[in-house]
Amino acid sequence: MGKIEAGVHSWIHRHPVVTQVTFLIAGQLTIRMQEPNTDTFYDVEVHPGEAVLCQPDTLFQLRNDSEQVATVLYLVSP
Repeated sequence: MGKIEAGVHSWIHRHPVVTQVTFLIAGQLTIRMQEPNTDTFYDVEVHPGEAVLCQPDTLFQLRNDSEQVATVLYLVSP
């Protein structure tokens, strides 16, 4: 479990082997993603109780553009 402070965003990055599920417990979150073998980024708005799946090699960035702390649960495999 983790917290993303208001106004904070991660670096755009990828996990070459890992599948990551990001489950939002509280707050708001935007996840910017680019699927492998595509040229276009898109944003997914995440609300409490929702999750986003990032497959291996997907470029992604976690963004908290709100004024509240976002509480998240990360599930990764393998």
